[in-house]
Amino acid sequence: SRKIEDVVKPLNSLRLRPTRQKTKNAVANILANGEVCLEFVKTKHGVEKVTDVMRISGDGQRIVVYHPGGGGCKVTKSATPIPEGGADAFYSFSSLPEKLWKKYIYAARF
Repeated sequence: SRKIEDVVKPLNSLRLRPTRQKTKNAVANILANGEVCLEFVKTKHGVEKVTDVMRISGDGQRIVVYHPGGGGCKVTKSATPIPEGGADAFYSFSSLPEKLWKKYIYAARF
């Protein structure tokens, strides 16, 4: 079976400065602590809402995935925080399910 290691190397944000960049379908952030945060955006009734969030540690080894409550939240000037109820899932780089590889690769390219 395929492994994520065969497709992409763990990202590393060590020398990157904090930034926030919006694209058509996502907002990509490098946070002050080195974490990479991808906020996936969908437009509903003309309003952009963050529906999925993936946070990746600066060394690329720890991944947190969560969905903001209430069908998404508005895009703001800072990364969407983890909901009070906690994240939906935690993964290590090598245990990341294949359905999330595409999002991880997107973060690594950013």
